[in-house]
Amino acid sequence: MENPYRKTKIIFTVGPATQDEATLERLIQAGVDICRINMAHADHAWTR
Repeated sequence: MENPYRKTKIIFTVGPATQDEATLERLIQAGVDICRINMAHADHAWTR
């Protein structure tokens, strides 16, 4: 259940340790608000 008084947002960066679907689902269930995708070191195949 979401707390309506929570002001702090939870942000995470998708990377090698968090890119699989099961991990992303667990992060969402844990209450993540924003997902950041760092494309600085990604190749074209990874971004697709």
